[in-house]
Amino acid sequence: MKSLGEQTEDLFSSLMIAIKIKSDGNVRFKLASEIDSRITSEVFSSIYAQVSPEGVGEDYQDLRVALEYGNRLAADGGLIDQGAIHRLVHDYPSHDFVIDKREAATLFTRIDEPSKDMYELTAKLGALASQPNRKVITFERLTKDEGGETDAKSEGGPNSAKSSQAVGA
Repeated sequence: MKSLGEQTEDLFSSLMIAIKIKSDGNVRFKLASEIDSRITSEVFSSIYAQVSPEGVGEDYQDLRVALEYGNRLAADGGLIDQGAIHRLVHDYPSHDFVIDKREAATLFTRIDEPSKDMYELTAKLGALASQPNRKVITFERLTKDEGGETDAKSEGGPNSAKSSQAVGA
């Protein structure tokens, strides 16, 4: 909405200036603004008509939830401050926008290397770990070795309650 507002203002301003310049100042401000308003309104009315108030409300609520979770994590862990939470929620184009270690260090007070377990999980996930998709992987699938056999040493083997838990990838 902010971007649409800025684009509307930009068009209005540029049209106003164009009308005044092209008329060599002969068109009065009131008439120029009326013409400009009609043109800008016509250009953006179909765009604004496509904006769903429910969608905007849901997006706003999602941002509030993200901020609230961030604030709670900051209070509990002390690894990030309020300004960095605001930046994460508002200044990045999407949640899957990747930042490097250097940029992460500007947001968080401590950056750790991935654990051995994280590397092992990434190896088991293979391409699923680096390519966003909506496939669901069961715990059992993660514990199968290369030959298709289930790793009996794994916590939560194929017959346990944990084996039916799904991990979104």
